[in-house]
Parts: sequence; structure tokens; C-alpha cells
Amino acid sequence: MNEEVLQRGRAGEALPLEEAQARYRALFEGIPVGLYRTSPEGRVLDVNPALVQILGYPDRETLLSVSTDHVYVDPTDRIRWKMQMERDGVVHGFELHSRRYDGSVVWLRDTARVVRDGNGRILFYEGVLEDITEAKRAAQELEKSLSILRATLDATADGILVVGAAGRILSFNRKFAEMWRIPAPILESRDDEAALRFVLDQLRDPEGFLARVRELYGQPDAESSDVIEFKDGRIFERLSKPQRIAGKSVGRVWSFRDVTEQRRSEEALRQSEAHFRSLIEHATDIITVLDAQGTIQYESPSIRRLLGYEPHELVGRTPFEFIHPEDVPGALTAFAEVVANPGRTLSIEIRFQHKDGSWRVLEATGSNFLEDPAVRGIVVNTRDITERREAELALSQREDQLRQAHKMEAVGRLAGGIAHDFNNLLTAVLGHTQLLLEALPRDSALRGDVEQVERAAGRAAGLTRQLLAFSRRQVLQPRVLDLNDVVAEMDRMLRRLIGEDIELVTHLEPGLGPVKADPVQIEQVILNLAVNGRDAMPQGGRLRLATSNVEVDAATAAARAVPPGAYVRLEVHDDGCGMDEETLAHIFEPFFTTKEQGKGTGLGLPTIYGIVQQSGGFIDVESAPALGATFRIYLPRVDHAPASEPADATAAPVAAPPPGRGTVLLVEDEDAVRNLIRKILQRYGYSVIEAASGAAALRALQTGERIDLLITDVVMPEMSGRELVNRLAPLRPALRILYISGYAEDAVHQQGVLDPGTSFLEKPFTPETLVRKVREALARAPTG
Repeated sequence: MNEEVLQRGRAGEALPLEEAQARYRALFEGIPVGLYRTSPEGRVLDVNPALVQILGYPDRETLLSVSTDHVYVDPTDRIRWKMQMERDGVVHGFELHSRRYDGSVVWLRDTARVVRDGNGRILFYEGVLEDITEAKRAAQELEKSLSILRATLDATADGILVVGAAGRILSFNRKFAEMWRIPAPILESRDDEAALRFVLDQLRDPEGFLARVRELYGQPDAESSDVIEFKDGRIFERLSKPQRIAGKSVGRVWSFRDVTEQRRSEEALRQSEAHFRSLIEHATDIITVLDAQGTIQYESPSIRRLLGYEPHELVGRTPFEFIHPEDVPGALTAFAEVVANPGRTLSIEIRFQHKDGSWRVLEATGSNFLEDPAVRGIVVNTRDITERREAELALSQREDQLRQAHKMEAVGRLAGGIAHDFNNLLTAVLGHTQLLLEALPRDSALRGDVEQVERAAGRAAGLTRQLLAFSRRQVLQPRVLDLNDVVAEMDRMLRRLIGEDIELVTHLEPGLGPVKADPVQIEQVILNLAVNGRDAMPQGGRLRLATSNVEVDAATAAARAVPPGAYVRLEVHDDGCGMDEETLAHIFEPFFTTKEQGKGTGLGLPTIYGIVQQSGGFIDVESAPALGATFRIYLPRVDHAPASEPADATAAPVAAPPPGRGTVLLVEDEDAVRNLIRKILQRYGYSVIEAASGAAALRALQTGERIDLLITDVVMPEMSGRELVNRLAPLRPALRILYISGYAEDAVHQQGVLDPGTSFLEKPFTPETLVRKVREALARAPTG
């Protein structure tokens, strides 16, 4: 202990014994660390004041009176110390728990040696004791902090590395090892130099990376973030922050996020530092730590970016205060399951209230770390998936609308085909009935029965017209309209129709844009909706009609298969019983009705649907039980009314044949209809050449006989009426044409609008109507 005395002895210098002993004692008494000398038997031979103070004894004599065994809290520490001393003759840095005079415990670090006589016999042990209690406590606190960090950050998608102040690796999460592809033995060895070399070998700019690392370690309190590019094309975002304990920087935390795909897809958006920060904020998850009762113990700063709250605003409260009431039971059940199962991880989807009052859809994944003494909580990783869920919902709605449109199209084709076939049958029934009525005396007993047949056939014809309207195969005569004028003109009739116990309210927007539609069909739409509203309010109520100019955006237009742009909306709302979702799914299907038997045909709303579709628009319905129903009809706006068509001044006037004179080529594949038309025309004085097909008509024309008028069905097997006319045009350019059909689709332009100058007769028809159309056609200028 008295190194100076020893050195001088070796140098051959002699000190007086008294002086040497005085110097030794002064050094022994004044040194600030604990010094001791003990016998092999465990007696305390000598101690300095510093050791008396460390062990808390009242004086030196009291400490000299105790056995060394009493100082050791754990007797095995004493045994290990003696074994090492006997083996090596010295101990260095031996840590032990020591009992103080008051019974409290301190951590000591012992460095000692054995002193022997000339025969090698142990005389005593002497050594130095340092109080390392505070250093031990700091190490334990550091380990606790690192444990919390590991438990929390293992729930993240980022790679995390914790490094001590000396640059040694203290901790890392699984994601870090996966991202950096560092072999496990290197990381487990905590060899920071080997790990750094492995990292640098992967980087595109290793020197720049090293420079930034050195700069940060030279500034322990600095924070930094940047982007790391790899030789293989990967890109990481790096964030570095100091790790602090009791306000002192004890290391550094490195966070790495693989943004390779994100950077590749959004490279064009990263033009500024501000936009780059915004991208990071939107991609960062929220980390929350809850106790077993569900109280928030920790909230990560990302809560501010995603949900608008400051972390301290949520700490001490429960997340269930902010979860949508409908989602709380499920969230409580999931939380209880995670709490009851240590190590359990569970994901749920909830609606969480943003600070601005809106609801965000979150995906929350909770993990149970209650048994981890460093965490003792539930760690929740939360991600905002609001936009994804909204997109999925919009896609689902569009798919439903597309399926409904396809279904309505298929049903429409079926309805149109049925109506076409029935119109052929009804043409024969009505025609022969009227011929029979003409032949019967007015006092004939059969006349009443025949008239009943005529009336029934007329009602059947009305049903087929509604089917044709639904299937968009009726003939429209559109013109430019102001819907405000249409509603105003119908006001008195509608009030009579709905009755006095229902209030009619109209809200017509001034300056309403014009639409192009068939006014008769639009009136039919309004009447049908008014009747529906009236029937839904048997106890009275209010029927509201409103018009407005609207813009249909691209997304809505795509879902409705119409062009986007300017539309006029007609809205009809009633306060009636409303409809459930099941009913709403079928209201436009032909013959579907919720009314009592005999109270409705089930064709009113399908007719509306067909008229609106054929007019280039679409219809939306909103309803719920007991909340009434709202029908919104959208029709395309037009810029202005088209100019009236001038008379054809170039066509030379041709004198029409005398009524009842002329030769007609009749082309009709249905025998019953063809026979009826022939019989009617012959009765009125016309010559008729019959053909059951287009090919037969072409052969008839090859005879060279004069033909004044061609009457042809539109829909026929092998050759349609339009195709027949096109093939006849070069042969008989002056031939006049009259089309007949159960529906007009093949004889018209686009969706049921007649070509200018086209003569058309829709089945079923009466003899008088047929003859009148024939005379009109013969009076027109030739088609050529």
C-alpha cells in the first residue's frame, strides 16, 4: 500500500522506520476508498475511516470487533472469495452484497491480495473496497428501459437497434436482424465492429454513412434522420435519437424502416422535404401501452399525426372512451381475451373518434406483456385503414349496382321478347275481333261477347306496352322539355289523384336546365310515382316533388353506366311506410308488388325504370321502414332546343294514289298476323302480294310487278325488315316503306327514337289504324 516506501527501498534508499510508518498511516487514513486488513481466520485487523463510513459503523473499534463472515450477505460469496485468493493470491473486481451496520445492504467491489511470511505462511489479507451501489442501480434501470424498449418495439414493423455510449450493441429487435441480414452469431456476440463491417459492405455510400455515425456519436444529444441506399437497390429510412436515463444520454436508439417499394412507387411525390415528412407521418403506426384494467400508460407521439391528440391527453384514460359505441363490446371482449392469455396477440378492427369529431377505422393489434416485469402491460400497435375500408365499400357498392344493372338488362330482354310475341297474338285477336264486330248486326246477341273479347285484348295490349317501356323497346317522341313546366301543368291533376288527405308540396328550382325526353312518358313517370306515394300513405301525409340542377361525377356516372356531367334531378318523396332492403332489391322487377292481390300489376316502377333508362338517365331510391321513400330521377341536361326541321324542298311532290287503290307487298313471318293484314287491306280495296320472309319478298319483286308500298315486319328469322329494305333500295329506290313490329328496337335509332321520315306502326293495331297508316305512307314522298 505504501508504494513510495517500496520504490525507495528498491532504489536502495533508506527511510527512518518512524517516518515510513507515519507516511503509511497518513495514506491509509486519508484515502477516500475503503481499505482493510483481515486474518485468514476472519478477524478484522485494520480498517480506514472510509470503510467505516461505507459500512455505516459508528466507529472503527466497533467494526474491528465483528467477524468478516458477518459482513457478507451471501456466505457463498465469502467461500468463492477465499477459494480465488488461495488459488491466485489476488482478486480483482470481486462484486459482493455486504451488510451494513443498520442491516441495509450495499454493493461493493473488492480488489485484494494475500501477504505471506518468508515461509509462505499467510499472514493476512489486505485490499480495497469500493461502494458500487449507485452504479448497480443505474445498470438495473438501464436494463429495465431496454426491456421496455424491446417489448414495445417488437410490435412495430421497423428495425430497432440500441447502442450504448461506448458504441457497444445493447439490444435489437427481430425486424432489425431480418432487414440488415446480419448473421445471428455476430449480433449475439454484440461485436459492434464486426456488425458495422457487415453493414458497410451492403451500402452504396459506406463512407457517407460512417461520417454521419461519427458525427452523431460526437454529439450525444443530437437527433438525426436520413435515407440509406443499398447496393442491391433497397432503401431504408433511418431515425436516430439519444437514449436518456435520469436526463443523461447513455446511448443511442436507431430505427430503420424498409421503404423500398414505397420509394419506387412514390418517387415523383418526393420533391420536397416537407412532402417527405408528410409521407413518414402517414405511414407511422401508433404504439399504446395499457395496464390490465385498460388504462393507457403510454401513447406514442404518432397519435398526434393520425388522430389529432397530444399523447398526454390520453394517458390515464381508457381507449374505450373514444371507440364507437357499437364497437365497444367487441373491443372489450378482445381486450379481456388478451389480458387472460399471456403472450397472446389479437387483431381487431374498430372505429375511433378523431379529435375533430370524425370517425377513423383502425386496425389494432394487441400483445400481452403483463408478465414481463419491465413492461407489465398490453402493447397495442394501431394502423389507420379508413381509406382502404372506404374504397372496399365503394367497390362493393359498384359491384352490387353492376350486378343489378345486368339483372335488369336480362329481365328487360325477356320482358321485351314476351311483349313482342304477345303483340303478334294480340294483333290477330284485336283485328279479327273488330272485323267480326263490323260484320255483326248491331242487335246481334253475340255482339256483347265479342266486345268483351275486344276490351280484354285492349287491356292485354296495355300490359305489353308497359313491358316494352320497362325493356326500353317502346317508340319515344322526344323533345326539349322544362321539367318545371311539366310538374306545374300536372299540379291540379296530381292533387285530384292523391286525394285531400295528402298534402302536395313542390319545390321547383328557378333556371332549371332543359332535358330532351318524351313528355307523355315523363308525365307517366310522375303519375306512377305519385300513385305509389299515395298508396304508401293510406292515413294521409305529404308528397313532395322537387327539381334541381346537379352535376354527376365520374365515379357515380361509371357506376350507373352514363356519361358524367350536367343533369336535371326530379325528386319525389313520400312520408309513407317505406321499404326494407329486401323489397328495395326487387322493386324494378316486372310483376313484383307488395300490394294486395288485385291492387297492382307490379309494372308501375319497372315502367318508370325503362322510360328513364331509354331517355339516357338513371334512377336512385332511398327508403327505410317507417321513414318513407325518396325516388331521384336524373336526366341529362341539353344546351338548347334544336331548331325545327325545314320542309324538304328538294323532293318533288308526288300525288298520292286514290284511297283504297294501290299494290302492297306484305312481308310478315307470323301467318295469323299476315292473313289478318291481307284481309283488312283487301277489304279496303288494296291489292296484296304476300311474303312470309325477306327472301320470298325479294323473289316477288323479280316479277317486275308494280309495288306502291312495302309493309314489313321488323323482326323476322334469317332476314330482318331493315336488312330487306337495305337490299331493296338499289332495286326500287322510289318504294315507300311502312314498318310494323311488336317493338320498335330494330326500326329505330339508338334507344327507341324513330329515324326522321320513317313510317312505323306498332302492334297491336286496329284495322282503322292500319288503313290510316297505309294511306299516310302512300301519301309521303318516295324514300329514294
